Amino acid sequence: ENSSGEGQATFSLAPATGTYRSQEEFSLELRLNTASAATSVKAYLSFDPKVLSVALIEKGAAFSYWWESEAEDGMVKLSASAPAPGVSGQIAIAKIIFAGRQSGGSKIGYDPASLVLDATDQNILNLASSTEGDFAFVAGSESDSENEVGSQGSSGNFVGILFGLAGVLVVGVVLYIVWRRMQSGNQVP
Repeated sequence: ENSSGEGQATFSLAPATGTYRSQEEFSLELRLNTASAATSVKAYLSFDPKVLSVALIEKGAAFSYWWESEAEDGMVKLSASAPAPGVSGQIAIAKIIFAGRQSGGSKIGYDPASLVLDATDQNILNLASSTEGDFAFVAGSESDSENEVGSQGSSGNFVGILFGLAGVLVVGVVLYIVWRRMQSGNQVP
């Protein structure tokens, strides 16, 4: 077993970085990049459970047999196999839908137990060269806040104009009635 991490397969995340509003969901694809055929993959992704939660895991079609597909305690655990000769190239292992729990940052990294096996059960994963993720969650950016206030202000302006027009109409009707009464009172019989 090649435990030194000098293999030719790597993991990558797409996207690898991002900034989102807290409570917002985003999709992250875990990819396997390998020139050699891989028959098994064990990808354990660590994240900060105070900042992130996992809403959904969608398994990729490249691996026929799934042994693990779960998330708990700040760890996404994915284990799957494909029959020999295996798979190679850039492979979508899974799509993970994360949701922000609160403002803050979370790195998404790989647990050292992660591995990629070839047909001879050699670990070909180069974990050190695998791309990790870095994500931030904010309460809401200034532009988002301005847009929300702007849209609320627009509806508020519309209602204000509507009430203003109604007020002018009422005053106009009252003045007309007063004027008509004055006109009828000024007439000499």
